[in-house]
Amino acid sequence: MIFGFIYLATMIGLLIFMNFALKNRTYYAGNMVNLLRYMILLLYWVFYMPFFESFISIFNCSNGTLYIDPTVQCFQGIHIFYVALCIIFLVILFSIGCIVAMLFNETQPTTEDCLCRMETSFEFALVVYRSGVAIFTSFCFGTVCSWLLIMVYLLSSGMVCFQYYKQIPYYNQFFSIYCGTLIFSYFWIALNAVLMMLLSAVSGHIIIIFGGIPLIWVIVKNLRESRIESLAKTNIEKVGIDIDALI
Repeated sequence: MIFGFIYLATMIGLLIFMNFALKNRTYYAGNMVNLLRYMILLLYWVFYMPFFESFISIFNCSNGTLYIDPTVQCFQGIHIFYVALCIIFLVILFSIGCIVAMLFNETQPTTEDCLCRMETSFEFALVVYRSGVAIFTSFCFGTVCSWLLIMVYLLSSGMVCFQYYKQIPYYNQFFSIYCGTLIFSYFWIALNAVLMMLLSAVSGHIIIIFGGIPLIWVIVKNLRESRIESLAKTNIEKVGIDIDALI
């Protein structure tokens, strides 16, 4: 939690400094821009969930004491200060995540940037989804919660797979297939989690999961090619209809 506070405070400080440097060009430094860029990428893709779960854990109480530290009485004394501080940093973290999701990605196709894509709704949905899962796992325990969480994983992964097939994100072929493989692997893992809960057995499923990933790569590659071909035919037909209408 302390590391999260320091990290976000450093980012806010860099943002304030960059705003000042853009108005006073003598203080502008390219290295500071690159540092901030790397910190934003790490925050969104690596540190978002650990930071969010750390900040939200301050609300997790058991029998009137803090779950992670039984010596602290909930909503009394220093705990009130911690709660207020964590709420502020949760809002900042969620806001930065949403802004990065909507504005950070390059939406114009270029050969230099393999991460460019048509739109960024997937990244925004990912921020909301990860936040919801973190809140759910922090306050819901037991077998029923495990089933609910697995169902959420299964449904959300299925929806993400459908969105991938519908949109085919990223222009770069390799990165697009790689991204699709990760998405479909998420569905594959969720499906195996359901089977493990139903069969009450864990042995062998790890091998099945890893063994299915090469097959998933092939499936995603074929799905991507068929979807692009279908979209190309649809666009050609639309162009043909528009020309006929003009004539």
